[in-house]
Amino acid sequence: MTIKYRMISFAVFVLFCITNTAKGDNYIHLIMYGQSLSEGYQSYPPLSVVPCDNNFMIGNQVWINRGNTSFSELTPLKASVSLYDVANGYKKTRANGAKCENPIIGTANHIRNALSQYDPIIATSCGSDGKTIEQLSKEATHTEYLYGDFLKTVKSASEIIKCGNHTIFCPAIFWMQGEYNYKERMGLTPNSKSTTDKDRYKELLLILKNNMQNDIADLYAQQKPLFITYQTSGQKWCDTFEGGISMAQLEASNEYDDIICAGPVYPVTDRGGHLDPNGYRWYGEMLGKVFCKTVILGEDFKPLQPTSIRKTDARTLEIKFHIPVEPLCFELKHQAPVKDFGFVVKDKTGRKTISQVSIEGTTNVKISLDTDIDGYVEIGYAGKDTNGHGNLRDSDNAVAYPVYEDLDKKDDSGNFIYPRDPSETTLRPEYEPIDRRDTYYGKPYPLHNYCVMFYYKLNEGEDTLDIKGFEMSGISDVASSSDLKISDSGNGIIKIYGSADVFTTVSDLSGTVYRTGDVNEIDMKTLPKGVYIICAVSKKDNSTLKYFNN
Repeated sequence: MTIKYRMISFAVFVLFCITNTAKGDNYIHLIMYGQSLSEGYQSYPPLSVVPCDNNFMIGNQVWINRGNTSFSELTPLKASVSLYDVANGYKKTRANGAKCENPIIGTANHIRNALSQYDPIIATSCGSDGKTIEQLSKEATHTEYLYGDFLKTVKSASEIIKCGNHTIFCPAIFWMQGEYNYKERMGLTPNSKSTTDKDRYKELLLILKNNMQNDIADLYAQQKPLFITYQTSGQKWCDTFEGGISMAQLEASNEYDDIICAGPVYPVTDRGGHLDPNGYRWYGEMLGKVFCKTVILGEDFKPLQPTSIRKTDARTLEIKFHIPVEPLCFELKHQAPVKDFGFVVKDKTGRKTISQVSIEGTTNVKISLDTDIDGYVEIGYAGKDTNGHGNLRDSDNAVAYPVYEDLDKKDDSGNFIYPRDPSETTLRPEYEPIDRRDTYYGKPYPLHNYCVMFYYKLNEGEDTLDIKGFEMSGISDVASSSDLKISDSGNGIIKIYGSADVFTTVSDLSGTVYRTGDVNEIDMKTLPKGVYIICAVSKKDNSTLKYFNN
């Protein structure tokens, strides 16, 4: 895989902003599709109730479905209880399934805060809880045609923008589905069953991706958007060591350059499978960070994951990792400790006893076993056997813009800030580092990249496994074109040569933009110390430089 698709996406995105300026406002549309997590299921109370400037939603809520009654106007984007849940008498409790804090709001707000000078953003959720990928597919033949909600999203936005004589561009689709495919449920037709097979799920995912990209490209007259997926959690839903659905999403992102896996959801707070409002907003911020890295900076982002596994002797395994930001570390402050940090090893005799898990250097993990491996060996992480959790992360020091809220916080009069039904004792999540709440609340959500759930097998007689479809790319300098060059002139002055019509962006590794616009010279001495990505785009070319500002 190369970063070619990312750079093309970046160039098209920026050129959209350049070439349409004179026509009026240019709207950026972010669309989320999937099942319950894509809807913000079980997320009372709503947190993101104050809109960010220049962020919008279609109609009177972020959901295109779930009771929305207006499809011809834009309103400020904010979290609320869905009109469907209001009409059905939702409960102000942890257990109630009310949809309140949708993750796409956190995504849009992160992008807005990071890129304050960019165009208006429209954010829309069009998923449906408790559905298989088959039911959400364009080819489904059910009476309730769920793909129609996605089509309504695109058509409604297109009609609104055309009426205002504006332009619209969708740079990315966000996908959060997979839990319902861990069991046989409803398939493409009412009488068929859904798949639980990894390869078949991947095939269906690619078909769905292509359909959504093509429909957007046709209606918005644009390049196909990126497809950004989460990884389905091994908690509660997954009942196999192999974790086929989660692995299908990871493999697809490694094998296709227009699919990005943003990482797992287990690091954020949850209510026993679904996230809580902090967790939804937190993961939405993570999606926003990945969006900035890929669409804005043109990086080839991949989540923390193995690139190779070696059996160095009969009792030792060594795993080499792709790490977004080195070095590796075990997180025991923001994550509850997991047995063996989330690693599980099995052979033909069953689960092996791990004597030690250690980080070797900055990129490797060494697993030592009590007894010799017998026959084949299977290695898993953050799957069924550890309730979907683990402690391995990278050293990305990026943080979210909003802070972690104590859902049981009280005002000066002793009343709860977030109201609840009289029967509810607490709104706090089920999964949370309880003994460290004093250092958690009121602080920005950390945006470390945690290791994805994975499963790999070395057959008997094999000592090495290189992960299929994975190529290390990360952030790298991109050779300047012959027509457009970025040059370090010395003394902290960056100059752009070769085009009179160039749009330049200077961003740090968290996605925060420090300089943007029609500039040909940048004084880096005016910026804080750190690593920056400088991107220059003209109507004919693009160039990127990584700059260490010491």
